[in-house]
Amino acid sequence: MAPLSKKIEKEIITTVYQDRSEHEWISSASIRKLVTETEVEAVLRKEKSASWATADVEKAKEFFLKSASRLFALLVYLGHEELLDNFYSKRFNDDMFPIELVSIEEENDSDDQGQPGWTVKSTKNGNEIKYSGYGVTDRQIQSLCKLWQWQFFVPVFRVDNDNSIGPPFDQRCQMPFTKELGTGHAAKTHFSVVRHFVMDLSHLEFSTDEYLGDTFDDKRNPHVAVKELIFPQGLEPGKIKKTAENESVVLKRFRKQNHPHLIRALAYYTQDMRHFFIFPWANRGNLRDFWNSQPSIGTPSFNVNFQDWISYLNWFFAQLVGLAAAVECLHYPPDKSTQKGKRSSESCRHGDLKPENVLCFGNVNQEPGLGNTPTDVKLVIADAGHARVHETPTEYRIVATTTSGGTLLYSPPEAEVQTQDARTRRYDIWSLGCLYLEFLIWTLWGKDELEKFHRTLNGSFYVKVPKPALKPEVTSWIEAIRADHRCSPAEQTALGRLVDLIEKRLLVVNVKTPSSDSVPSGNNTGDTQVRGTLSKAEPPFVFVTKPTMKLESTEPSVPERAKSIEVCKEMNKIVAAAKKGDSFAWINEDGIERAARQGPPNITSYLSNESRRNSVTTTNEVDFTTRLDNNWFYNTDSTISGTIVPGSREQRKKYEDSHLCGRCQTLKIWSLDFELSDTLANISKTSNSCDLCRFLSEAMENRAVRPDETIKFVRVGSSLTLGDRHRSAIYSLCTTSTDGRRPESETLRSNDVKLGFPSLLKPGSETHIKILSEWIRRCDNNHPLPAASGFIPTRLLAVGDQNSKRVRLVCNLREKDVYYVALSHRWGSPNREQPVEVKFPTTNKESVHKIINGIDDTDLPQTFLDAVIITRKLGVKYLWIDSLCILQKFGDGDSESKDDWNRESKLMEQVFSSAYFTIAASCAEHRFQGFLKQRTPRQFITMTAEDGAQFHICEVIDNFDRDVEQGELNKRGWVLQERALSRRTIHFTKTQTYWECGQGIWCETFTETKNAIASFVGDSDFPRSVEAYKEGKTLQLYQILYTRYSTLGLSYRTDRPRAIAGLEKRLMKALNSSGGYGIFQSKDKTNNFFHRGLLWQHDGVKLTRIDDFKLEEKVPSWSWMAFEGGIRYMNVLPGDIVPANDIISPFGELEPGISYTDSPPEHLAELQAPIRTLAVPTPAHLILDVPEGPDHRLVRPLQCIIVGTSKRVTDDAQRTHYALIVSYIRKEGEDKIYERAGVAFLTTGELLPPQDERYIRIQ
Repeated sequence: MAPLSKKIEKEIITTVYQDRSEHEWISSASIRKLVTETEVEAVLRKEKSASWATADVEKAKEFFLKSASRLFALLVYLGHEELLDNFYSKRFNDDMFPIELVSIEEENDSDDQGQPGWTVKSTKNGNEIKYSGYGVTDRQIQSLCKLWQWQFFVPVFRVDNDNSIGPPFDQRCQMPFTKELGTGHAAKTHFSVVRHFVMDLSHLEFSTDEYLGDTFDDKRNPHVAVKELIFPQGLEPGKIKKTAENESVVLKRFRKQNHPHLIRALAYYTQDMRHFFIFPWANRGNLRDFWNSQPSIGTPSFNVNFQDWISYLNWFFAQLVGLAAAVECLHYPPDKSTQKGKRSSESCRHGDLKPENVLCFGNVNQEPGLGNTPTDVKLVIADAGHARVHETPTEYRIVATTTSGGTLLYSPPEAEVQTQDARTRRYDIWSLGCLYLEFLIWTLWGKDELEKFHRTLNGSFYVKVPKPALKPEVTSWIEAIRADHRCSPAEQTALGRLVDLIEKRLLVVNVKTPSSDSVPSGNNTGDTQVRGTLSKAEPPFVFVTKPTMKLESTEPSVPERAKSIEVCKEMNKIVAAAKKGDSFAWINEDGIERAARQGPPNITSYLSNESRRNSVTTTNEVDFTTRLDNNWFYNTDSTISGTIVPGSREQRKKYEDSHLCGRCQTLKIWSLDFELSDTLANISKTSNSCDLCRFLSEAMENRAVRPDETIKFVRVGSSLTLGDRHRSAIYSLCTTSTDGRRPESETLRSNDVKLGFPSLLKPGSETHIKILSEWIRRCDNNHPLPAASGFIPTRLLAVGDQNSKRVRLVCNLREKDVYYVALSHRWGSPNREQPVEVKFPTTNKESVHKIINGIDDTDLPQTFLDAVIITRKLGVKYLWIDSLCILQKFGDGDSESKDDWNRESKLMEQVFSSAYFTIAASCAEHRFQGFLKQRTPRQFITMTAEDGAQFHICEVIDNFDRDVEQGELNKRGWVLQERALSRRTIHFTKTQTYWECGQGIWCETFTETKNAIASFVGDSDFPRSVEAYKEGKTLQLYQILYTRYSTLGLSYRTDRPRAIAGLEKRLMKALNSSGGYGIFQSKDKTNNFFHRGLLWQHDGVKLTRIDDFKLEEKVPSWSWMAFEGGIRYMNVLPGDIVPANDIISPFGELEPGISYTDSPPEHLAELQAPIRTLAVPTPAHLILDVPEGPDHRLVRPLQCIIVGTSKRVTDDAQRTHYALIVSYIRKEGEDKIYERAGVAFLTTGELLPPQDERYIRIQ
């Protein structure tokens, strides 16, 4: 066994810095590993075996293990074990190091029998160690003091909560860095230089790893940034120290706040008058680096879809909110020593917010690249060099700010105009507004446009003369953002609201107006300024204040720059409104493609500052077929309300008038001419006591209206809108007062107040059933329905009439004109416990005969029972439920049920398309829950018109997209087919009931709505509605269908082709196409269905190959059905593809309406096409189905087949080709077999010239 000294020698690390200097040291972890109880005891016994008693050895061992392990390792490594006794006898431990040599006694000078000696002492407490003898010479002890101790006593950094700095390290002291790397970023400024190291983890003692960032080496050692402060030559040492200490104090405050968007310094130390800070390494650099290296989602607009934007904007706004919250935490830090919600009396202003001081932490394995916008990146505010902590807010300080200003480009006007005034915290808000605006420009148009924006600034966001104001060029860019199709209308998108907030509250010259002065308190969050001296013990009650910067204006009030608290509140409102989605969205979906065609704005720069003569124009607009919009249109349906409301039990209900403030009592909301303009701040004053003010303020809050923003409420038809007459309704007006089929009151009737119920009906109640019956009656009489096919399912549930209490299963009915209802529902988890009263949740070969003989209603799961109740009340005799009408598996080896399932599942298309109507149990999470349950109450208020008639202002709850399209039931794979194939569907949701047929959607609130995409899925004769569209929109419709289906859940992933097979057959017939596996081939050679169908990709989450298909059901790799996971189609604009005519399809010989899978295929479907080789290892726009990793590497050079080429005229080298990336898998005879690996947008320059016309087979 090697001696301990040799083991120690092997653990010594040699770190080579970038300047090629070498630094040797040993880590704490190595010392802990080597200095063990066994090793210490062995050394001690060997050294003092004769003179030490056992007890002494045990005490010494404990001392060295607990208090002096580094000293022990050092002395053993140097062979100076005899000194162990000297240090132990003085209890000289590791914490007393470093040591220095005090004196050397020559042999003749020594008092100890003429022996030479020396004395060392601790530099920390002065304790001395004296030695005499010949074992350790003066040269050896000098070497220990000058060299070796610095390699063994390497600092360990710990979190401390005070502001102390500690003694400086000697310049010879080694730091625990295992490696220095190049920074990869701009590492040096006028004030600091940053170096990139890997730091030994054992030298960082923190309670949690979250301090360490997210970049580590393979030994879990963190990457760190070491920042050294730089000072001008000749600066006094005292000022250097004070400046460094100020930054240290601020950074410790950052760390103390423990905010995820504030940098948390790992350590601060000084070494030979040099000042250093250690931070976790931001592997994505700063925000400026991010903008320069990461393509913006707005740059490749043609290749980015709506879901990509939603994912990105969720991240984008989360980061903006996080930055605002971090600034608020600095400005108004919570006082953690007191109760929740209290603010500390100390505040901190950052003073230099800019992209270079915002660091980006994220997944180091995700490289920047097109389509790889890293939404896991977290933005963190750093660099406290210009920050300042104040014990009293600016309003209580009358002395000017002494810290230097931040970067001029991001500094507010008061930094130049009012240099003698105390600088407020709102200094940071201007800088934040600059940063927000730049980030928004980069998001929409990319790096090149951001650079163009910077060129128009000419060093500043504002002008100083004739008076401070936002530069006209900046205003032009803001207007360009508002006009961008993705952001407009600005009042209805999060992007539009953001730019409005930036202009109206952040980039505001006026920091303070006289009207906003407030009385400060112990928890003050204002920004006022006090004349005189403030006593901390007795804060004054009234102050005479002056603004920090005041604009001369004749207007009654001048907008003022927001406080950070207000910014956070407004940003959170925007995010909440976008997530709620009531007439408010992250982005205008229909504007994405229009913005891509239009290109970036052309801002005409100003030649003078006289008048506003900027112009915002567009460039490079390409005219292709417009995409299919996803807009919803709502109208009041007064005909059905006139039938239902009169004489109903609910019509006779009496209502009390709501509590109203004095102003609201005079409002004539019942009038079609009604308009009201007000601010959220004003309306909110009475929202606690006035029901109407509360209603209006909630509507404004839900649409992210700023407190100071004037909003107009307008009557449009029977609705109240917010904004103007073209906006969606926020509230609807109705009355139950009737003289027949119309409102009884002439005032209400002449002002378009419709009949209706303010509150929701009880599901299954008499009036509720009347509405359902009227929907069916009107559809039967007025809407075209496909002719009855005469199909009758193999089994049906006979439900009887309303007096029945039992149901029974009937088989192979031979009746004519059989009307039956189909149920679409969620099964729920197979592990869900079955209620004891439910005896027949399914039909199997054991229970089928009992159900044929009849079972009690109470034996059924609640969802099934509710469906039975509705079917009876609507006068239909039969009901089809999958789990009762198809035999379910009963034990292993149940081949009868398996055969029944295989047979019946192929009839799904006919089951749902032949049903009289379908019940969709949308609000039932599982079959035992039921859907006839209490819904979320509808909010409303009651008022009286001038003639005394009551009317109601009701919450608008009509949202088919949220309740049905995005509902849980429609996340189930089989349900999409069930809904699309059904002729009519009644959707029972958590908010209300909807009727859907080919003519539109009707709501329980007597509202009608339409949507192009929903009409396609809800087509009574699916998919005949596509015949009305041109190829481009037809293509979009079926791609939308498949995209949605690919994200839905299936209990068995191998059902992926089967659960949509019925729909696929219908589509083939309607499109005069053959095909299979989600891909069509039209007999019309001008249609590009086949080529466009091949160009699918994952939707942002990697796909998983389904490898457990049966041999006869196996799906080819070029079909998305071969994978598990969501897909979308490449953003190839309609009309922008010249299809390759050299691809041989497996569907070419099939007749229209025939699927490749109609009969068991003899072999796996194959594509044949010429192969091409890529000229680059990894093209810029490559999207792999399964990302490359250690277990999955594609062979280079990559190979592909060209599916089509863009029509857009560009330089031929840059012409875009749409390609399938293929990978060789095996050889069959002379043929090479390939499989699909992904897709790519390739330029001609990224492809080698064709080398031969060899065709390959792709399975």
